[in-house]
Amino acid sequence: MSTKPISVAVIGAGMAGRTHANAWRQASTLYEPGVLPPVRLAAICDAFEPFAKASAESYGYERYTTDWKEIAAADDIDVVSIVVANRLHREIAEALILAGKHVLCEKPLTDTLEDAKAMTEVAEAHPEVVTGIGFGYRRHASIAKIAELAQNGDLGEVFHFDGRYWCDYGVDPNTPIAWRYKGPMGSGALGDVGSHMTDVAEFICGPIKRISGATLSTVIKKRPRLWRALLAVAAWRLRQKQPRLLKTMTLPCLTPSLRTALSAQSPYRALPLVTRTLSCLTSWARRRRLPSTWPAAARSSSMTKRPSRVCADPARS
Repeated sequence: MSTKPISVAVIGAGMAGRTHANAWRQASTLYEPGVLPPVRLAAICDAFEPFAKASAESYGYERYTTDWKEIAAADDIDVVSIVVANRLHREIAEALILAGKHVLCEKPLTDTLEDAKAMTEVAEAHPEVVTGIGFGYRRHASIAKIAELAQNGDLGEVFHFDGRYWCDYGVDPNTPIAWRYKGPMGSGALGDVGSHMTDVAEFICGPIKRISGATLSTVIKKRPRLWRALLAVAAWRLRQKQPRLLKTMTLPCLTPSLRTALSAQSPYRALPLVTRTLSCLTSWARRRRLPSTWPAAARSSSMTKRPSRVCADPARS
């Protein structure tokens, strides 16, 4: 085994990006000493600088950046995890492969078949680069054992695979609209969790030869815009201190530009704007001569510390 460190970087510092950052940090603890070369935690990238900085500091990475092209150009980085919105995968992955980086891309590979084929062609044209997709369930001991039994013939001839993926992150109709629900940047539940189930099916039973058809539907057809959800949470927190506030709150201080900024962001990107929203509420309350105690209480609430309480969006892929 080589003793030369493997230098890794993570592009994306949302929930899934932080999971990758932590996984690289713990990778060597999953094996006996000497199995893996040392892992050097080189860099984390995110378009939103506070996320990049916080993740780098939390997980012990040497540096952070807001430009993924700096990761591609860096001579001291060997392996890169891509953990951003699906529609961004192709451009980043192709640039990294051409730069000679080994790539682990989150699932689904991308949001269109054309992009997926193009990414595959680039990877096949550079066999010296190791590429992979983040289908982690095939690494679960139970699934790996089932696949072994099926492939060894211990289960006989497999005629039927019945899979279920139980996940409730999007079951609440009040969960704000985000890229994973909109289609072009994701593909709903089919791409988000169905891709995992499809991979498990192929891992156990072999490649899919044909698809006969399916009936799909959108269960929750309308979701609130993010700025409305954030204001609802803010109002709920404020009501604990000032019940009468909601009786007169028309929020004239919430300007169209702020509403536009909030609605345009993904949930995690919009969290810093909660502070601005509460600042607007504070200014409005002061003009109404409301007590000065509730704004401070609102600002010290858990909203800015616990993103999951503001909006339930587990990924950010």
